[in-house]
Amino acid sequence: MLGAGRAAMVTLNVPQILPSTVPLQVPHGVLALSAEMVLLIEDNHEHATLIQALLDFRSLDTPMFVTASVAEACKYLEGEWPFNNRHRHPLPSLIVLDHWLLDGTGLEILEWLQGYEELRSIPIVVFTACREKHVERRARELGVQDYLMKPDGYEDLAVAIERCLRPSPAEEADPEESKAG
Repeated sequence: MLGAGRAAMVTLNVPQILPSTVPLQVPHGVLALSAEMVLLIEDNHEHATLIQALLDFRSLDTPMFVTASVAEACKYLEGEWPFNNRHRHPLPSLIVLDHWLLDGTGLEILEWLQGYEELRSIPIVVFTACREKHVERRARELGVQDYLMKPDGYEDLAVAIERCLRPSPAEEADPEESKAG
């Protein structure tokens, strides 16, 4: 029995292999009906905690689910066990993605997502300490909404999350026009 304020630590061994790009079987309309939530793909517990605190501080009452690896994120997005219950693990409204992960990179996830038409409409914000210009360029080519830098970009991250989850009426009317402005 754990004392007050103590938590049990559980370690899971997740396969280190990227899932294949077999077409995703998503029932028609599931994306539109999914509860609003953020999928954070981040292997640093402290950063995940800060991002959750940031959402809370900004009163963005949006649930956040954290995966710590490429393999775990892909399983979540595909709805593979243990994430196969879409009521408990809905498709995200937004993905916040680190670049350096336990078993690969954020670019691997972005490239993997290209094989899933059903997932390409989910907005993605990269939040990373990776300052390599070719990584940022490739992430933008793969369609990320923002590429923000740790550790200074937490306020920018809050703004990007809010913009993706709660677009202004002008952005909803014409998303391409609002990007140009």
